Amino acid sequence: MAKKHIDYFYKLIDQYYFNPSLPNNEKTTQRAFVDWVTFGLGHEFYAMRGKTKKEPVNSNALRKRLLNYVNSLKEDDKNVIKSQKRTINILPNKKEFDFQKGDTEVIKPYVLAAGDYKILVLSDIHIPEHDIVALKAAINYGVKEQVNVIILNGDIIDMHGASSKFVRVPTKKRVKDEISDTILFLKQLRMIFPTERIIYKVGNHDFRLDNYVMTRAGELWGLDAIKLNELLKLNDMDIHFVDSSRPIHVGELMIAHGHEWGGGGGGINAARGMFLKANCNLLIGHFHRSQEFIFRNGLNKTNGVWVQGCLCSLTPQYLPFNNWNHGFSVVEMSASGAFVVHNKKIIDGIVC
Repeated sequence: MAKKHIDYFYKLIDQYYFNPSLPNNEKTTQRAFVDWVTFGLGHEFYAMRGKTKKEPVNSNALRKRLLNYVNSLKEDDKNVIKSQKRTINILPNKKEFDFQKGDTEVIKPYVLAAGDYKILVLSDIHIPEHDIVALKAAINYGVKEQVNVIILNGDIIDMHGASSKFVRVPTKKRVKDEISDTILFLKQLRMIFPTERIIYKVGNHDFRLDNYVMTRAGELWGLDAIKLNELLKLNDMDIHFVDSSRPIHVGELMIAHGHEWGGGGGGINAARGMFLKANCNLLIGHFHRSQEFIFRNGLNKTNGVWVQGCLCSLTPQYLPFNNWNHGFSVVEMSASGAFVVHNKKIIDGIVC
């Protein structure tokens, strides 16, 4: 058999032997059989057809002789053929493009099923760099409004010690202490909202732990014991976990942390910039300041992007001068998918 046919031969023999019934689809039967025989068995095919080569390539007699040939292979030969299957199928002298599949990944959103909801959205708490006055004000407001869903929309934990981008200050809390503080926060949140759904969405700071493992301890990647949801004991508290790349769909509104689109500090109007990127109804945090951008298009369809404030210190050591503000959101959603975003600000501990 010609050497250039070997790779294809392994694949075709495996397909034919372990699936001896040829497909009946009229679009593929004859072409597949010609390919299998001509390119798969090479000289054996021509010997089977005879010197005149007038026997139809899709004749039952030829199929039977081909099957007998494959069955005549010794078991060791069959095992070798099976173990040496190729994933790339390149046909000589054929013009069809036939290449292996790419490593593509479909990102599926976390979808909140249709219903009547009042949702408290908190983001950018950055435990242990949180502002306790602002955090209490936001949670107390949620209690007063009787929310039935709480979304922790990214950067709940700061993960300063796992940062690979910024200088790590030795006097800051270690990662294990940040995790302990965050568990305590989550336990208290669950105590205040004992039956409500709580969703933990990963932001860029929460994701620092994964980044650290991937870049500095790659051999540990994939161990359940060091995954954030395991370290925070989210299952024990019945808290839903949404990883860094997945958005949350709430009716006609997408909720994401904001880092998913990349970019820097958001410019002068982060809400408008995010609308140009996302082009949909969107609620995010990430930029630590309250903004909104409302746009009505030519089809009289109105969309908006809301950026909510943070619940962390407004004067961190790494950026003491900034234009941040404290804030959170309450989203009211009806079973039809319609929604209203209340982008709340907190000034001197007062919700407004």
